[in-house]
Amino acid sequence: MSNWANLLLTALFYSAAIYLEWRFLRRPFRMLLTVQISALKEKLQTVQEVEEDIKIQRHDLRHRLQTVTELVARGDTESALKFLDAAQKHLDEQKSLLVPPSGAGRRVFRLF
Repeated sequence: MSNWANLLLTALFYSAAIYLEWRFLRRPFRMLLTVQISALKEKLQTVQEVEEDIKIQRHDLRHRLQTVTELVARGDTESALKFLDAAQKHLDEQKSLLVPPSGAGRRVFRLF
């Protein structure tokens, strides 16, 4: 065989090898990375949603504590106790919202 024929066969062989590597190795790997990135974005969104919920709950708790402090400072302990009792009942009703069985809270806790 001539040198040109050898060179052509070698070029065809390497071209086929590169194509097969891309087709069967790199392409599926890129697809897997795309799926993983998508899952991570979803988890990040969930964490951000839970973080926002916690900020809201912290804000509300601060105001409730201020209300109780003011009632006690005025000597109205009966109203303070009623307020705390109502707040406790409200929290008991909201427990299912804090960590839903299949919701955002469960997904976040799986991260850790």
